[in-house]
Amino acid sequence: MHDKKWVAREYDTAVAAGLTRELGVSPALGRILAARGFSDVDAARRYLAPDHKDAHDSFGFQSMTHAVKRIVQAIRNGDRIVIYGDYDVDGATSSALLYSLFRYVEADVGWFIPNRLTDGYGLSLATVEKVIADGAKLIITCDCGVTSVDEIARAGALGVDVIVCDHHEAPETLPPAFALINPKLEGEDYPNRDLAAVGVAYKLACALIFQLGLDRDATPQFDAVLQHMLALVAIGTVADVVPLVGENRLLVRLGCKALETSAHPGIKALKEVSHIKDGPVEAWHIGYQMGPRLNAGGRMGDSSLAFGVLTSDSYSAALAIAQKLDTENSERRTIEQEVQQQARNQYDTQYGSATPQGIVLAQAGWHKGVIGIVAQRIVDLHYRPTAILCCDGDRARASLRSIPGVNVTDVLSDCEDLLHGYGGHAAAAGLEMDTDNIEEFRTRFDAAVKQRVDADMLTPKLHIDVDDSLAELSLDLARHVEQMAPFGRSNPRPLFASHGLEVVGQPRTMGNTSQHLQFIARQNGTTYRVVAFGFGHRIDEVSRGTRLSVAYRLKINTWRTDPELELEAQDIKVDAP
Repeated sequence: MHDKKWVAREYDTAVAAGLTRELGVSPALGRILAARGFSDVDAARRYLAPDHKDAHDSFGFQSMTHAVKRIVQAIRNGDRIVIYGDYDVDGATSSALLYSLFRYVEADVGWFIPNRLTDGYGLSLATVEKVIADGAKLIITCDCGVTSVDEIARAGALGVDVIVCDHHEAPETLPPAFALINPKLEGEDYPNRDLAAVGVAYKLACALIFQLGLDRDATPQFDAVLQHMLALVAIGTVADVVPLVGENRLLVRLGCKALETSAHPGIKALKEVSHIKDGPVEAWHIGYQMGPRLNAGGRMGDSSLAFGVLTSDSYSAALAIAQKLDTENSERRTIEQEVQQQARNQYDTQYGSATPQGIVLAQAGWHKGVIGIVAQRIVDLHYRPTAILCCDGDRARASLRSIPGVNVTDVLSDCEDLLHGYGGHAAAAGLEMDTDNIEEFRTRFDAAVKQRVDADMLTPKLHIDVDDSLAELSLDLARHVEQMAPFGRSNPRPLFASHGLEVVGQPRTMGNTSQHLQFIARQNGTTYRVVAFGFGHRIDEVSRGTRLSVAYRLKINTWRTDPELELEAQDIKVDAP
C-alpha cells in the first residue's frame, strides 16, 4: 500500500471570512466552501440548500423534442415499446425508471437486459433481432447504444426506430438512431455533461411528462411514480460513481429523501436485505449496501434480478428477489476474494521487484462478473492503471480501472490494433482481444501509461480541507458539514487533519480479523475517540503515548448513545520524535 501525500486545499482567506459571515456558518465550513471553489454567496447558499428548480430544462438536449414526439406517437398508436438496458445498476435503474412511467400511462411496454456472461455488453445483432421478432416497434436503449452502429442499422433495416439514451463517450461514427440523447455528444448543448444514464432517462421521462400533460396530474398514484423515479435516479447515479456536483448532487439529494420515505415494494425489500433502518438514507447506503446487491445479479449471471426488484408490485415477490440478490452478493464476495488473491499472487510472480507503470494480469477461469472489482482492488494496492483479463479459449475479456489524471480509454487507443473492441470512461473501461496478443498488450499498455504519468501522479493524495486543533471541533460543526451531503465523487466528505495528538490508554483492534483500530487521542486537554478502519495492522505503531498526525472525517455516532462526535481516520502518520 502506498504512503499518501497530504495536500492542503488552498483558499482565499477573505472569501472564506465573507462566506462565514454572510451564510452564518462556522469558520471551518467557510474555509471548506472557499477551498471547494465557492466565492459567490448565492451560489454557496444554493449548494447548501439546493432546490428542484435548479435542475436544467429537460428539453435542453438537442434531440429531446424529436425523441419525445416519436415516443408519444408510439404510445398513442399502441405500438410495442421495448426498453433495452444494461446489466449494471445504472442500466437497471434507468430501464426501471422508464418502464415505470410507461406502465403508468398504460403503454404497450416490454424490456430486455442482456446477460453479462452470455450476451456481453450492449446491443448485439442477435439480441436486436430477437427483440424485434418478439414484437418491438420502437426500441429505447438505456446506458448503452452510442457505439452500436451496425446493430442500430440492422434495426432500421427491419423497420424499427431506435432512440438511444446513453452517457458513454461517443465514437467518431455515430449510430443511425432515430434520436441520440447523450450529454457527451460533440456539439450537445445540455449543461450537465456528467449525467449518469439514469439521469438521462429521468430527463427523457420529465420531457414525456410535460408533453403528455401528466405534470397536471396530482393523484397519489402519479406522485408515487415521481418519487420512485427520483429514488431510482439516486441509486443509479451514486452506483455509477459520476461526479456528485451541480444537478447530479441535487437529483441524488432529492432521491435520497424519496428513498427514505418510499413505500415501493422493491425499495422496501432492498432496504430490508441491505440492513438499512428507518431514517435518513445517505449516498453511502447506496454505494456500499444497496448498489452491490443490485449489481450482484448482473455480475453472477441473472441480469434480470435488479430490474425485477425495482419494478415489482408485490412486496413478497420483491423480497424473494432481494433475498436472492443478497445471496448472490455473498457469493460474489467469495469469488472476488479468491480472484483477488490469485491476482495478487500473479503480480508478485510476474513483476517481482519491478514496478510497472501499467499492470496487466490475465488468467483462464477468472469470473467475468468480478474482474472489474478486482481491477479496482489492485489499483488501490499499487496505485497504477490496471487491466484484469479473464481468458476463455482464444479470446480474453478485460475490465480496466485507472488513477486520477490517466484516461484509460486514451491509453487503450495506443493499443487499438491489438483489440477487437473497447470502450468506457476515463476511470474505467472494458475490452476484448485475442489471448495470443496478451503479452504484446502488456508491453504496450505499460508503455502507453508511462507516456502519460509522472512521479507525482503515481502518488495517492489526500486533500485536506481543514488543518485544525481538536479544540475547534464540535457536534455543531459536524452537523454543518452534513449540509454538504450527498458526498461522492467530486464532492467528497470534508477531510480534517490534526497534529501532535497523544494516544491515551491502550489502543485496541476491532473486527472479525482484527482489521480495524480504535484509540483515544488527546491534544491540549481535548480528547476524541478515533476509529481507523483497515488500520488494525498498525496497532504496534500506535501505542500508548505515541504522538500522531491524523487525517480524519467527522462522524456523529448515535450507536447506543446520545449523539457524540468521533473521528474516522483516513490516514495516520507517526510524528518524528
